[in-house]
Amino acid sequence: MEVFRKQGNGTSIIQTDKLESGDLLVTPELIDKWNQSGRPNLNDDCTDIIDLGIEVIVPQTISPMNFKLQLIYSGISIQSVYDEIDKIENPIMKEVFKVKFESAQEIERNDESLLQMAQIMQISKEQLDQIFIDASNIQEK
Repeated sequence: MEVFRKQGNGTSIIQTDKLESGDLLVTPELIDKWNQSGRPNLNDDCTDIIDLGIEVIVPQTISPMNFKLQLIYSGISIQSVYDEIDKIENPIMKEVFKVKFESAQEIERNDESLLQMAQIMQISKEQLDQIFIDASNIQEK
């Protein structure tokens, strides 16, 4: 795939098999916008490109294994997820969260339980998006 990637003082379009934080997927429309803008330099949070209407594509579903691995890679232990689930007072909701976390066939980005759990664990929307982006790039063996 082709991505915009900040390199040194500018931005390049490169070919890669793995997205990194700050990479932006390239489409012909985005290349046109980039060329029309005079190929701006990116600041650290990529706001120059985002202002052009270019956004990172966040996968809407990922595999449960990749999700859990990316939580670990992001510094969130699986045990800490279970610890937070155990603190839920409503016994039905507690069991629903456990079943979804342990048995889901896929993890949906906008699943209400996931959003509630992210809020409980103080994971921002942006952090959750990044978890989904990074998890989608883990190569399953």
